[in-house]
This record gives sequence, C-alpha cells and structure tokens, in this order.
Amino acid sequence: PSPLFSQEQSGTEPGLQTVWRFFLQLFAPYMAPCFALKIRRIISLIRERKCVPMPSFDIVSEVDRAEADNAVQNVVREITTRYDFKGSKSTIEMKDGVISIFADDDMKLRQMHEILQGHMQKRGIEPGSLDYQKEEPAAGQSVRQQVLLKEGISKDVAKDIVKKIKGEKFKVQTAIQGDELRVTGKKRDALQEVIAFVKGLKVDQPLQFKNFRD
Repeated sequence: PSPLFSQEQSGTEPGLQTVWRFFLQLFAPYMAPCFALKIRRIISLIRERKCVPMPSFDIVSEVDRAEADNAVQNVVREITTRYDFKGSKSTIEMKDGVISIFADDDMKLRQMHEILQGHMQKRGIEPGSLDYQKEEPAAGQSVRQQVLLKEGISKDVAKDIVKKIKGEKFKVQTAIQGDELRVTGKKRDALQEVIAFVKGLKVDQPLQFKNFRD
C-alpha cells in the first residue's frame, strides 16, 4: 500500500506523521520561496526600525554655574553698597558649586537669601535650584550657612516621574539615563502632552526639556 495510507499500530487511522511528510514533499517547492520572501521582509523591517530613530527629548535639571557665580558676585556688590548693610561683616562666596554665607544674625541671613534669589532669577536660575543647608552658629549672634545647587535628577525623583508618566498611559517610552530622563514616542504630539504633564507635577527642583529629536 501507499505510504500515505500506512496505518498506525492501532490499525484504524492513517499515520499522521506520514501524511504530514507527504504534504511537505508535495508543496514544499511552492511554499519555500514564499516563506523565504516573508522572512527577508521581516528582517528588513526590523533593520529599518532600528535605523530610524523615533522623536524624543530629555528631561534634565541643570544649573549654569557661571551664571550662578555671576549672581553671587552681584550679591557681594549689592551688600557692600546698601545702607542697611553698612558696617556689617556679612559675606557670601561661591566655590566648586557651593555657596557659603556668613551673616551677622538671622535677620541679615534672611535678607541675604532674598538678595541672592533675586540675582539668581535675573540670571535665569530659579530659586528652586537652591538647596539651603542647616544653619550653623558662629561667634556671638552670627551664623553660617551653605547653599548647594540642585544639579541632576535624583533616582527617587526620576522613578517617581516615570511612574506617573506610565500611569497616564501616554504612548511613549521613558528611560532613566544617569541623572536625566529620555522620553521617546512615535508622534511628536504625544511628546508635547508629556511635557505639559510633567510641567504640572510638583517636583522640588526645576526641570528643563531639551535635546529634541525628530
């Protein structure tokens, strides 16, 4: 009998494996080129997808140290000419990104905070970029204080932003890259929606959006 109709050991059903082999032998010459063409097309699409970058942008938190230093120098000039600081020993300086303030008393310290923030804003630096450290007592009523510049997005803040973006179901991908975030999406409109959303979040430091790529 023909192999196509060979029976299993039970003797009641044709051998399924034999039928399948016969089917492949009969139609393989016609199917193989089609499958090969489809596989080549799939590989081509994958390569094209990898080579063509999608629109993206970065979320960062940066401070221009040169502008911050200029702001501090302007504070120095102002307190040396202001009448209410006449005879004061209050000083302020910036070194390696750290601002050091020495004030005669708490009142003078608060005044220097206001002056510093005003000059920072004039230089394009938001007050939220200043991280005031704990005040330290000095001689008499005088006090010292260091002010750090908030640079880079901490891991905890970055994770929180990513979680909130995902919670809104935006059609984007968000990845943490060091102290920055990269947002990628197929459509520019989706990226604009994410920017508007992140701007509305309550974050304890200023964020900037840069490196837009189409």
